[in-house]
Amino acid sequence: MYCDPILWKNVRDYVLERGKSRREAALKFRMSRNTVRRMLQNEMPPRGLKRKCHRPVIGPHEATIRRMMEERSISGYSYSPRIKEIFEYISKKKITAGVIQQSAIMQSC
Repeated sequence: MYCDPILWKNVRDYVLERGKSRREAALKFRMSRNTVRRMLQNEMPPRGLKRKCHRPVIGPHEATIRRMMEERSISGYSYSPRIKEIFEYISKKKITAGVIQQSAIMQSC
């Protein structure tokens, strides 16, 4: 998204003051005609809203990853675990946790 107010002013001046078409403006500024249309509808670009920091995938496993890092540093390894190693470790944990839960469910039946 084009958020530069100077670019918005230049596009608006090109179309509104010089009388050029939206298509010419799109060609000159190398952008979509729909983008030019949006720029003409509003004087200033929309203000960006700050996004909340979401960690839906890694959030539940953050403690596990921190523990892995601490174990590596204590044992003398000078490198941190790679993403692939972390993923495999967590995947293995999920599988074993799932098997344990399933066996507990089967035993209760």
